[in-house]
Amino acid sequence: MPMAWAENGTETVTEPANPAADKAVTLTQGDTVQQFDTLQAAIDAVQAYDYSTNKESYEITLNQNLTESVEIPAQRLKLTIDLNGCKLTNSDHHTITNKSTYGITITDSQGGGIVDNVSHGKAAIYNDINAKNHFVRRYFICALPKPVQETAPLAATLTMSSRISVL
Repeated sequence: MPMAWAENGTETVTEPANPAADKAVTLTQGDTVQQFDTLQAAIDAVQAYDYSTNKESYEITLNQNLTESVEIPAQRLKLTIDLNGCKLTNSDHHTITNKSTYGITITDSQGGGIVDNVSHGKAAIYNDINAKNHFVRRYFICALPKPVQETAPLAATLTMSSRISVL
């Protein structure tokens, strides 16, 4: 179930983000909708941006809490990941390793979404040297014992070696 952090630092449980979804994540591009069992499988299905052949943005929506470490490849991907009120927790490495050079957008349409990291020495969101990220709306990034809102100093939460924009 999706969880959020209350003002006093306790974790609260909410209803599933999309109980009607068959799979863990939904990938949408225009009118095409696909469902996948893992976030990495959905990321792997995203095709590189090309103005003449593939210019519509992809959106991956989490339908439930997930535990996995994912890598966004070093391609020009026009991609938004919507946490949809869900929690994404790493399994063994950085939770999200971003290598994309186009500008991945991470958002939370429902509120209360969390990108969490429970491994010592790893980051919730790690950006490769040439990667770009955009954070939209409020959600929590947890790489420390307690969650830190995106409005807090990002250097305390993220292992960064590239440009980051908080929108």
